[in-house]
Amino acid sequence: DFLNNMIAECKRTVGEAGLEFSDIETIMISLATIVRDAKILGVKSGLTADLNKEGLELITEIEQVLSKAEELEGTEVRLINDGDLQAWTVSRRLNESSVAVLRFGNTLAAAVIVDGEIAPGIGELTKMVIDMGPDAVSHPQTGVSGPVGYYLSHTGIKEIAKRRGLYEKYPALNDSANGPELLGEWLTSDDSGQRRDAIAVFEEVGEWVAVFSRELALVYPIQKFVLGGSVIAGQAGKMIIEKANEILQDTDLEVEMLSH
Repeated sequence: DFLNNMIAECKRTVGEAGLEFSDIETIMISLATIVRDAKILGVKSGLTADLNKEGLELITEIEQVLSKAEELEGTEVRLINDGDLQAWTVSRRLNESSVAVLRFGNTLAAAVIVDGEIAPGIGELTKMVIDMGPDAVSHPQTGVSGPVGYYLSHTGIKEIAKRRGLYEKYPALNDSANGPELLGEWLTSDDSGQRRDAIAVFEEVGEWVAVFSRELALVYPIQKFVLGGSVIAGQAGKMIIEKANEILQDTDLEVEMLSH
């Protein structure tokens, strides 16, 4: 049933796009976690070692079966982690063969494309340490201090604001489930105090973007970093990018916002 559903979904998507299978070189199917018999086998990603041997064999088997499916007319099918798929798509949209895509969600969804391919190597990017200071945020599950996912994300913006005392200073932030979005609105507030505090938060986010970009560029031959995510849409994203590029102006690295 699983394979039949996958085939039906491929056919539906191709048909709704007004395409023929002869127009398509590869079908990419996004997924996050592989589970069989209530056992998590891992995540298929060019950037993680979390996919164990059983999971890798299962993915390979599924890809081979789908690629040979008569209904898909022999089109190659690849199953790919959702963050990697987004980065792969962005690289082609921007016509950039090497690029890092950083999407701000509850945590950070990040992936790297090098020479048009998903880059292997250093494990989940969201776990990469960027803050080694005494006040670094600790990952609640692993206990590791300073992971980038808790700085460049919805959670990260909230934590930065908390460290600056803004959740104590402004009760409205505690009363809102979307404190980071509210901070983004304050960037254009008539209240100079709110505006000043919000600017400080998003400029700090920009500083961490610059730190992460420098570290990542030491590992991969990339120069362009693309940010996305609704929490940094509008003025917030512009401020983050301006600050990051200001810090990176003595390098060949460049940060920009993903346009939709």
